[in-house]
Amino acid sequence: MGYVVGNWSTGTEFEVEKPYRQSDFGHNFYAGQTLVLDGRVTPFAWMGDFSHPIESQEWGWSGQLALPRDLGLNAELELTTTPILELAQLRGASHELGTVPLQAGGHPPHLRCAGC
Repeated sequence: MGYVVGNWSTGTEFEVEKPYRQSDFGHNFYAGQTLVLDGRVTPFAWMGDFSHPIESQEWGWSGQLALPRDLGLNAELELTTTPILELAQLRGASHELGTVPLQAGGHPPHLRCAGC
């Protein structure tokens, strides 16, 4: 995904102020949609890893929805992106898991903690 900064009004050609710049790297952010929430531009999209076959039937899921974020421009007309403030309502208490050993090439264990 990328963006171009410029000016446009009905009946005129788009005037580029900043040429195309990439904003999301890789191929995993796709099928994007944009909402305008209280005047804030808020995109979200699907994420997935297509570099290898996905065993979605076996795993019971495939891909995930990216966190919605607010877009803006800084003084240099560069894109800024921050998670939407409403995500703070989803936060809960943190839980310390301590040291969890991982094996090279293996899958992480299902982690459980008291109070989770």
